Amino acid sequence: MANEVKIDYDDAEDIKNNFYTARDDLESDKKGFPESVDGGDGTEYIVDMITKIAEDAGDIAICSGLGGDKMANAANKINGVDESVAQTFRQMEKEIS
Repeated sequence: MANEVKIDYDDAEDIKNNFYTARDDLESDKKGFPESVDGGDGTEYIVDMITKIAEDAGDIAICSGLGGDKMANAANKINGVDESVAQTFRQMEKEIS
């Protein structure tokens, strides 16, 4: 018995949209980072931490966008295969009738 993968197209669309929402949220938050920090002796460390967080958030935003693109491509391919199979059956039905 072969293994089957069952994917609901609407669920795949929801996942894709969640990826894009995460990307958009992270990109919109970049405006919220402080322009300067007054941390006394710890200023350098605080700036380094904020910079690292901003860089990581940017990386996650990029990955979220890529995840959305990959999910969209996969869903479209699956939907295309399903439509192709359905069209084949419709054509066979016409030929039999």
